[in-house]
This record gives sequence, C-alpha cells and structure tokens, in this order.
Amino acid sequence: MTTIFPVVLSGGSGTRLWPLSRAMYPKQFIRFFNGQGSTFLGAALGRLKPEAGFAAPILLCNNDHRFLVKEEVEWAKIEPKAIILEPVARNTAAAIAVAALSAGRENPDAILAVMPSDHVVRDEARFVEGVKHAAKVAATGKLVLFGIEPTEPHTDYGYIRQGAAPEGISNGAFAVDAFFEKPDAVTARRYFTEGGYYWNSGIFVFHARTFLEELAALEPRIGVASRGALARTKEDLGFLRLDGKFFSTSPSVSVDYAVMEKTAAAQRCCPSTSVGMTWAPGRRCGKWPRVTQTAIMPTGTPCWRTRRAATYTPSAASSQRSA
Repeated sequence: MTTIFPVVLSGGSGTRLWPLSRAMYPKQFIRFFNGQGSTFLGAALGRLKPEAGFAAPILLCNNDHRFLVKEEVEWAKIEPKAIILEPVARNTAAAIAVAALSAGRENPDAILAVMPSDHVVRDEARFVEGVKHAAKVAATGKLVLFGIEPTEPHTDYGYIRQGAAPEGISNGAFAVDAFFEKPDAVTARRYFTEGGYYWNSGIFVFHARTFLEELAALEPRIGVASRGALARTKEDLGFLRLDGKFFSTSPSVSVDYAVMEKTAAAQRCCPSTSVGMTWAPGRRCGKWPRVTQTAIMPTGTPCWRTRRAATYTPSAASSQRSA
C-alpha cells in the first residue's frame, strides 16, 4: 500500500531576516504569521496530518538546531517518524536521499512530499488535495515539482518553463521544458509577460525508489554517502545522528542540480490543480519587504513539475512564495 511521507527540511544559516534570524535561530523558528503564533516550521509540521492519510513526518536539521526543532514538534503536538541530524551541511540532494532511504526502509512503495520549512500556505485544504493528486502522478514514475504562477516579475526566484502535456497524464500535467536561474529584471518581465513560466517552489512529490534510482544514475556519490551515513546512524535522546564521516563525503548539491534538471530518462511534466499556496515574492520568506507583503497580499496561483518531472498549471488558486 502506498503511503505519503511528509519530509520537512529545516536547514538554514540564519543570514536572511537579520536581526531576528541568526545562525543559531534561523527564520523557520520565528513566529510571524498564522494567527495562532506558529512558526514557519510549526505550520509546515501540521500541514500534512496523519488524520488526512499521511504518515508521520520525517524532519532533517543540523545538530545545532535539534532542540529548537524538538520544541516545535512538541508545540505542534506531532509525533515525527524521525528527526535526523545532519553532521555537516550538504544541501538538499543528500538530505532528501537520506529521507528517501529512511522511508523506503519502512515501506518500499513510499512516496515523499518534500517541503522546505519556510513557506506560507493559506489554503491548507487545497494544498493537501494538491499533494494527494501529485502522489498519484508520482506513482506513475514521475518526479513532481510544485511551481508557482508568478504574480509579478521577480528576480529572487528560479523559474521553470512549461512544456507540452505528456501522454497518459491528465488533470493539467505538463512537461517542464527548461529550468532557469534567477533572472535579471528585464528577463523576469519577459517571463511574466509571455506567460508559461513558473516560480520554482522547492516542493517535491515523488516515489522514494524512483528518486533514488535517478540519483544513482546521475549523482552516485550522493547516494553512496547518504546510504553509508544512514546505515551507521546512532540514536541520541530521540534524534538520529547520521555518521559524519560518510555524510561529509557527499557532494554539496541541490536536488535541482543533482536530479531534476538532468533527468533524461524521465519526462518532465506539471500537474494542474489549485493548491492554494501563498508566498510573498522573495523566495519563500527571506527578505523583510517580502515578509510584509506576505502578511498583506491576497493569494495567487500555483504550478508544479514532475520527473520524469513536472510543472503545474494552476486554475483558480493562489500562490506566492516567501523568501
């Protein structure tokens, strides 16, 4: 039976939103929005709940933040599947590989819903619906990425360009034609005017096994290091400590560079359901003007991409991203 495992990435060096955000207290632990005073991390933990059919979440964080994460877990009344401590920072590809291996141990058919810990999602029910739809696409062998339909020209995000609808994928899935780094102002305006370009959200849904197969083919050193580090994990006060010797041998590469931009065996597509995400422009919540906008902006619309990858064309939803 397929189970969706939420994976929450709680990294960060605390360089954005200074002085509230610092190296030992990055922005996901700050209480900004959400009425109840929850942090970004607390909100992420409660987004995909067991009562909605999801497994308990897997969290990844660095050693210095472990007790802050534990405090958020307790505050949110969440019993995580695991809190995995990264001994050194090795970017998102290695972290997701560890999560995929961990979930695969429990369920060979595990599907991951990978989320950063610093998004604002205003329509939680629609987001849950979108993740479940993405899981159905992922079960066909796709790597799905949520994209965001731009609400304005923006230079703080990477972009993805929508391609054609792939065969056999319905409900708004489209090929990802290309990935683009953060553009200059002129290029961002062209993307916005032409249409068909989406902000790269950093939220993924894919089968753990499919992701690990692609990683082994495209960046085998990351898979080897992650597998070795997890095999030698030690439990410590409710945390799982990855083996530092093995994990440190992993290249420090984002999941986009390691897999999503290279996956040739895969078709790139993007589902089209309203997911109800909102981000202030500014790459998730990373700059003070963006935080202000997040607090006051109306919701926008989302998009995704999948492996054998995908991008999503929104209907009547909303999405913006906070940096």
